[in-house]
Amino acid sequence: MKKLQCELCGSVDIMKIDDNVFQCQHCGCKYTQDEVKKILFGEVTFKAQDFEVVGGKLIKYNGESTEVVIPDNVTVIGTKAFENCSGITSVLIPNSVTQIERAFPGCTSIKEIVIPDSVTFIGFGCFDGCSALKEIVIPNSVTTLDGEVFRGCNSLQRVQLSSNLKRINLRTFNNCKSLEEIVIPEGVKEIDASAFEGCDKLKKITLPYSLELINRENDRSRSKSSWPTTLTYIDGNSKPFYDYFRLNENSDLLLSPSDGHKNYVADWYPQAVRLYAEQIRTQRRAMNRCESCGGRFKGIIIKECKKCGIRKTY
Repeated sequence: MKKLQCELCGSVDIMKIDDNVFQCQHCGCKYTQDEVKKILFGEVTFKAQDFEVVGGKLIKYNGESTEVVIPDNVTVIGTKAFENCSGITSVLIPNSVTQIERAFPGCTSIKEIVIPDSVTFIGFGCFDGCSALKEIVIPNSVTTLDGEVFRGCNSLQRVQLSSNLKRINLRTFNNCKSLEEIVIPEGVKEIDASAFEGCDKLKKITLPYSLELINRENDRSRSKSSWPTTLTYIDGNSKPFYDYFRLNENSDLLLSPSDGHKNYVADWYPQAVRLYAEQIRTQRRAMNRCESCGGRFKGIIIKECKKCGIRKTY
């Protein structure tokens, strides 16, 4: 497979800007998805005998090629279809495919995959252990990105997520140790608290206004954070910590008791999370809400929060 490089200026900084349009960030030259595939793979052919396909579902790849071209009659890439195919460096997925199950675990040499706009579902652990994968674009056609999809993708540096996702599931980016920055697209309403567990280099995360909940249900530990301690900046006008965090009278950051456990003083949370929570507290004060939980006040002279009972002192 060739490097994705602009044919006009030679830049490799090419981003997907629409469902079927890629654009060079250096000169502005635009390419369709089919043109991108042609740059990467040239004129493509496939060997039918290498693929075990039943009713449109690719069950198993039996070939030895390092650059795989999946046949056009495939609609679903099944679980373990390419499991531990460590020699494969690239995979061309046709526009006929609508679902990708846990298809590529242990494909340690895959460096780049072009996912077509026909795909709507990417299954649990789909790219688990694809340690050579450096970047990937999830097209806007994808509405479900299941848990642990990129677990152990140690080289993953750049991810562009679908704008039609509603949830970032458990351990989606578990141990993506090269990921430094990520933008969660507008429309996402929930992030699992363990989604970025083990992302030791993650420094910046941009959150959407649509975000409503950070779910702790799948946390491995109830008493410590799964958010990377390297996180130094949280951007975005959203309210993700309304249900996830509380602030006590001393401005200590607390975990919400909604999971049935006590409030833990969150001294071990990254400073960026604490700063973000302070922003929320300031917003609550400006709206005449309880700075601890966001609840409304009751009373005329002495005002107390209807939700948590803390007295208003400002």
